[in-house]
Parts: sequence; C-alpha cells; structure tokens
Amino acid sequence: MNKILKIIAVTLSASLLLLGCSVDEPERPEADKVLEETSSTASSTDTEKDATEDAAKDTTKDTTKDTPKEGVVIDLKMVQVDVASLSLNENIHINQIGYRTSATKQVLVNGQADYFAVIDKDSGEQIFAAALEKGARDAGSEDNLYVGDFTKVRDSGAYYIAVPGIGMTDSFRIGEDVYEDLKRGLLKSFYFQRCGMDLDRKFAGDWEHKACHTSKGKIYGNEEVEMDGNGGWHDAGDYGKYVVPGAVAVADLLMTWELFPNSCKDDINIPESGNGLPDILDEARYKLEWLLKMQDDDTGGVYHKLTSKSFPSLALMPQDDTSELFYSPISAAATADFAAVTAMASRIFENYDRQFGQLCLKASEKAWIWLENNKAAHGFKNPGEISTGEYGDSNYYDERLWAAAELYRATGDSKYGEFFKSAYSTSGLRSFEFGWQSVGGYAGLAYLFTDESKQDKAVYDYVKMSLINAAKDRLRNSQMSGYNITLGFGDYYWGSNMKVLNDARLLILADMLEPSKDYIDAAASNFNYILGCNTLDQCYVTGFGHKPVLDPHHRPSKGDSVELPVPGLVAGGPNSGLQDEFARINLKGLPPAKCYIDYSGSYSTNEVTIYWNSPAVFVAAAFSEPERSFYALP
Repeated sequence: MNKILKIIAVTLSASLLLLGCSVDEPERPEADKVLEETSSTASSTDTEKDATEDAAKDTTKDTTKDTPKEGVVIDLKMVQVDVASLSLNENIHINQIGYRTSATKQVLVNGQADYFAVIDKDSGEQIFAAALEKGARDAGSEDNLYVGDFTKVRDSGAYYIAVPGIGMTDSFRIGEDVYEDLKRGLLKSFYFQRCGMDLDRKFAGDWEHKACHTSKGKIYGNEEVEMDGNGGWHDAGDYGKYVVPGAVAVADLLMTWELFPNSCKDDINIPESGNGLPDILDEARYKLEWLLKMQDDDTGGVYHKLTSKSFPSLALMPQDDTSELFYSPISAAATADFAAVTAMASRIFENYDRQFGQLCLKASEKAWIWLENNKAAHGFKNPGEISTGEYGDSNYYDERLWAAAELYRATGDSKYGEFFKSAYSTSGLRSFEFGWQSVGGYAGLAYLFTDESKQDKAVYDYVKMSLINAAKDRLRNSQMSGYNITLGFGDYYWGSNMKVLNDARLLILADMLEPSKDYIDAAASNFNYILGCNTLDQCYVTGFGHKPVLDPHHRPSKGDSVELPVPGLVAGGPNSGLQDEFARINLKGLPPAKCYIDYSGSYSTNEVTIYWNSPAVFVAAAFSEPERSFYALP
C-alpha cells in the first residue's frame, strides 16, 4: 500500500506544482561519446528499493470452448475477464500516461495469453476485448511478446488492461489533452535547472533553494582575469554549465516553438509567466543570456564551459557548492554551436524584443569571424586539472555547417549560403543526427526551412532526401523491433533515451515533409517506450507514470530533504556499456534493454540532462498540437 500511495503522490504532486501549488512532494555523455564522471565523493550507499510485486498467477482457464483467433475482436458477451482474480503485473506494457483519442493503441504482453480486455476504471465495465497476436521476439530485451490492438477505443476516460492468466495494468487515460501535464512538466524541468537565482517556493514548491554559483569565474591558464558567468542552466546531474549541449538544448526549444506554437502557449508557473512572451521562449532566453556571456569580446571566440575543476559530492545542494569556477579554453565546437543558436534566436526574438534579437545576431556574426580566422582549430580536450564533462569533438565541420545554415536563414547573406553549398555533402548530413556531437540534422533542417527564394534546388533536394532516407532507416528498425522502437541491438548506450527521442523527432519531421502514418506510428511507439511501454515497465520521467524514476543521478534531488525527485526529468536509460561500478555489479550479463537501474549511484544509466529533456519537449508538443492531427484514422 505504501508503494501505491507513493506512486500516486508522484503524479499528483507534479501536476499540482505545474498549477502553481506547493506540495510535499517529493553525466552526461552523448550517445556516441562516453565521458565518465570521475567524482570520488559520490555517495556509495545503496538505496533500498521497493521490491517488485510478484503477480498472482491465475490458473483458471477460460471456459469458452473456442479459442479466439489472432486479430479478432471478441464478442463481449462471450468472455468476461474475472478482474478480481488479477493483480498488477509489470509484464503488461502500455504508455502509462495514455493515448490521444484517434491514436494507434497497443498493449504488449511479455508472456503467452489468448486475449485481453479494456476495463473502464470508473464503472468497472469491460468495454472492449480482442485476441492477442503473437509478436516478434525483441532482440534488445529477449522478450517474447504478444500484441493487442485497442485503437478502436476512442472515448475519453481512464482505463486499464486486463489479461487473463497474467494480470492487469495500472490505469491510463485516453483523451485529446492526455500529454498536457507531461509537456508542461518536461519544460518546467529547465526552470529547476536554473543557476544563479533563487528558486522561490511560489514557483519551485518544495524544491526551492537559494541562488547558487554567483561568484565570478577565472579563465583557466590566465587566472588573474575573472568574468561574470552568472545564469544559465546546470547541464545535468552536476552543476557545470557547458556551451555545446546548452546550445543544442536551446535550439530544441526554439525549434519546438517554431513548429508547434499552438502547443507552446502554456503558463508553466515561472517568474516570467505573464510577461507577454511564451514561457518556452522565456526559458530559452534565460540560457541565451548566459551563452552571450561566454563569448570573448575581443576575438568573438566562445569559451567551452564554466565549471569547477571536478564534480562536487552527489548530495551537495547547489547553493552549498562554493568551489572555484573556471572558464575552459575557447573551442571551435562551442563557437560554431554558439553562432548557430544565436542566429536562430535572432529571427525568433525579432518579433518580441528587437533589441535582443539584434544583439544575438551581432554575436553570431562575430563568432563566425572567429571560425573563419581559425579554420585549423582542433577539437576540445579538458585542460590537465579539469575533470568535469569534456564534450569533446574532433570533427566540428557539422557545427560550422549548422552555423552557416542558421546565419543564411537569418540574414540571406550569400557568403553563408555559398559555404553551405560547398560543404553540405561532406559534413554529416546523411545521418541527419540531432545530438550534441553530431548536429547535421540541425544544419539540414535550417536549410530546408530557409526562404524558398534563397534555396538552391539541388541542395534542397539532397538535404530533403537525406532526412527522408534517415527516417526510412529508423522506420525499418522500428518494424524489426518487438517494442516497435527505432533502437537496434547496439543502440543501448549511454543516453540511449536521447536517441529514442531524437529518432521520434526525425520521424515527425519526415511526416511534415512527406506525410505518412507509418512515420507517426513509429514516432509514437518511441514516445510510448519512454513513457513505460518497455521491457522494464519503466516510465523514464520523474514524477509521471505509475512507475516513474524515483532516484535519478541529480544532485539537487539527492541533496534536498524532499522524498521524491524534481519532476519532469528524463533519465538516460538502458546502457549496456555499464560505465559505473553500480551498473557493472548489478546489471552484468543482462540483455541490453534491461541494463538500467533506478539508483542515483548509476550515473551511466540514471543521470538526467537538459539535452535529453529538450527533444522530449519537442515530441510532447508535437503530439499535443491542437490544430494539426498527427493521426490518420484507420
């Protein structure tokens, strides 16, 4: 009973906080580059976990003589599930938040059964039943799955799934507004990551804390020079602030606003709410103002990061971290990403604050000059005494391509267009990735959305085909997966959930260019996976779902006195690389999709980052867009 009450409290408290109520509620490497956290002071105490409930086995067989055939909707008068004999079972997988009314809806059962039923939570009435079809064996989890389709259930309400002989799910919702609270929670997480200001109870609820890291930072190697680095977002579970992932996260928020403005008008209860600017842009601006401080006034180059020399202890609250702060050297990747996102911001903020928009454009053009003057610049490596996240990148040509594309879109200046035209086929566009290290997708998208009169048709066609081919590749992976997701067997690496969400974004973009229900169903399956339809029955978001993340690698959540973590944070997810000791001890030998543990000491599976949350905001906004249906009715 305590476990059930705790889970109810997670979801309820997160929703109340988003409404402005105070309640007693409770590293970060990119997928393709592991950067191990080296903190020697992280807590090593194992947190006691609630034991997974063993489902009661129902040995009673259905007395109906005829076994239902696969794919056949069953006459409700023929079979009635004895719900009283069933208990919750984590082998029955659904999206724990729910489904839009016209969305494709499936239940995946890890275990053999003949049929399933949909039960109305309020009335207890069985409203739908259908046969379970034998599905694919999922390579990543080694699960043998049975699939049930209940797309025909479209009435708004709360339901649960019952499977005779196996068990039942917790309740979920069907409705047009089913992702609203989740979407707001994912965006609100950026407010909780703010640095340099008080997080007041009015906005932060029980996760309030005083301003942190307000002292000036020293330039590494030239330490007599100090600069103001106040503001911005903490990057992840630590308190570092990094230009490269920060620029990508801001770009994701700006992209979300541009493509799905009707989904982004929410008041998420932050200090700027009600100022005439959408809250998603207020939050992006908070990071942008910090990014502008990272540019060297003389050269236009951008310092790579502002951090302490090493990671602080895991349970240290941000306001108690008084370590000296250091600016790591200027890097080409940071400067190019900065140029790209400030050019992007200049277009968007021009309509709200022209002066700020022009400031961003001036900074972007200055950064481009640095790039032109430093074409031989090498990738970034941590200075000898600094062991915080490196975010290194030996190839920054895709970053330069992104900068050129955004500057061309913002200014129409032919020099940027000519650079893009000269480099687009050799700078990472084919894979169309949206990561912190591989930004070819951002570059390509900027060109695709540039004014048609400024586009070269051959270049446009190449870029569009690169996006479509990448989406088709993801679609093929989805069709081979038992859980209908785009991860291949080798894709369960550090931050695998980022790939799940970025692939969903790619599929949504492909649908915008060449509409296809297949793209949207695959994107929705990825989203369903994040929200609980996976082998672990785990919703990978704090504060949401009936099995949310409860113990993330996140210092404020570990160091405060609140039982439950800050809501709305996306965990990294399964990682067969097992790059932390706790994962190596507890997960060794498991299938890749099961290499996750909800424990704060497992930073390689359970850390959080701003650039895992930002694509989640994009996907949630896309599937919440009121004026454009992403679903074609069967």
